[in-house]
Amino acid sequence: MDELHVQLNKILQNSHWLNEVNKIQSAFEISKYPLVSYIGINYNEHEVLSAKMFFVTTQKIELNTLGIDFFLMPDIRDRYESYIENKEFSIANVGNTFGVKINNDNQVTYSYFQQIPGYKNLVDADLAIPKMDKQIRDNYYVIEGTTEKAFEKQYLLYLDKINQLYLLNFFGFSEINVNDLVSLEYAHFKSKKKLYVLPISNEKLLKMVYHIDPKMSDIIDFFAKQYSIYPAFPGFYLNSPVKSIYFTSEPCEVNFFMNKPIHHKFAK
Repeated sequence: MDELHVQLNKILQNSHWLNEVNKIQSAFEISKYPLVSYIGINYNEHEVLSAKMFFVTTQKIELNTLGIDFFLMPDIRDRYESYIENKEFSIANVGNTFGVKINNDNQVTYSYFQQIPGYKNLVDADLAIPKMDKQIRDNYYVIEGTTEKAFEKQYLLYLDKINQLYLLNFFGFSEINVNDLVSLEYAHFKSKKKLYVLPISNEKLLKMVYHIDPKMSDIIDFFAKQYSIYPAFPGFYLNSPVKSIYFTSEPCEVNFFMNKPIHHKFAK
């Protein structure tokens, strides 16, 4: 077994992280409400840095049933109170996302995502996006960290091809064809800039990844053989060697909200 696989197995088998994952999944009623879970890996050229599991659901619960203090912080609790649950995903209701992340130093952090009508992220002035089209999604509240230290993250979704081309060039990926993409998602947090690339098909994703970073291809092969899950989208930091790849139950051409939960594949 090579070093990459050793590192992946070690972080994915972390008992503290798996316990927190189990706390979140056990709070939701999968039979009555839709639930998507997906996993992401952060890494650089030397090592696997972190693993993160996300749960997306339209169900509204009592937050204290999660058994995790982070989700009881007043800022999250007050916003969650306004959420109106639904029995299915829709453009108007993409549900809420609860995340738990483990770093390779065994530190666990959490994240919470909520689409809030009227909530506006400010467009990063450093980007100078050329076309301010109405397709930009900017009403997403995201917070990450622990009860001791948490920070908001700005997320913007771009569908217009002119903006996508501009963002690819900004991040140094001019070789990626915008016609191979559904969308690009830009995140800005703690002075970091990150680009999530959502391809139109698994074929396009694999081809893109192979040319950009062979190590990402190796990670994709690992998850395919070990867990039978598919790559959904990669992520790239600006001026940083750190990269991300995320996985779902179905190939990326399948509507994200049609994916099945995958967290059980990682349970002990």
